[in-house]
Amino acid sequence: MKKDEVQTILEAHGIRPLPSLSQNFLLHEPTRDRIAEAGHTEDVAHVVEIGGGIGVLTEALVRRFQRVTVFEIDKTLSQILRERFYHTPHVVLKEEDALEADEYFSGLQDPYVVIANIPYHLTNRIIRSVLTCVPQPQSIVLLVQKEVAERLTSDSADYSLFRLSVEMYAHAEYVETVPKAYFYPRPDVDSAVISITPHETFADANQEAVLELAGYAFRQKRKQVRTSLNKQTPMKRENIEHALSACEIPVDARPQDITPAGWCCIQNQLIYPEARELQ
Repeated sequence: MKKDEVQTILEAHGIRPLPSLSQNFLLHEPTRDRIAEAGHTEDVAHVVEIGGGIGVLTEALVRRFQRVTVFEIDKTLSQILRERFYHTPHVVLKEEDALEADEYFSGLQDPYVVIANIPYHLTNRIIRSVLTCVPQPQSIVLLVQKEVAERLTSDSADYSLFRLSVEMYAHAEYVETVPKAYFYPRPDVDSAVISITPHETFADANQEAVLELAGYAFRQKRKQVRTSLNKQTPMKRENIEHALSACEIPVDARPQDITPAGWCCIQNQLIYPEARELQ
């Protein structure tokens, strides 16, 4: 979609894009088509788009999927989508917050994928929400800030809590860089496409308890794990050190040094109590 077409649609509905709400519309059609294609497989007929905007990405999705569900919470943008895809019967518009749509996702019986150009200020929440859906999507293809994409797909041993929370459920892959010149309005930074594929590597672990344990440590990520956990939980320092040693993790390790497998091992060694028992 060309810049003047986007401007015409927005002006006709009295919309002034707000960068603070990540309202940057993708203009580059080849990139849009590659995003849609990255999530398309022959055995999945249903795609869920989070944040349909004015339908730039939706246009590409309707040509590749037999069923397209679009979440758009903004009433004006929803009206634009309704007008543009009124005669497209396999498009279903949901004028609600995808982050509050647990009942919808839990009711899905057929395989589905999630493809979206998501609001960048909601990246963490959206990814975590989608990854913990039951049933999970077959794959997730997202347009995010380049810096976020690089952090999530890094091979370095330097973890963040966000990267850890993703790798507990899935594998993230960097697909391509999307220059800021491809958007209207032009954002301050480049973007990137990432593909996230859920896995069951840690399905036997209490994943939420593991992440909560790690979360306590990341609150003081410059401190050693044995120190931060000892100060913020009822656990004794010697028990924490024993767990680290049993998991073959240096006792002076900091939270960003520990892999998802390492955190699962620590949690198992400590038989970490539920959050309610710590409050």
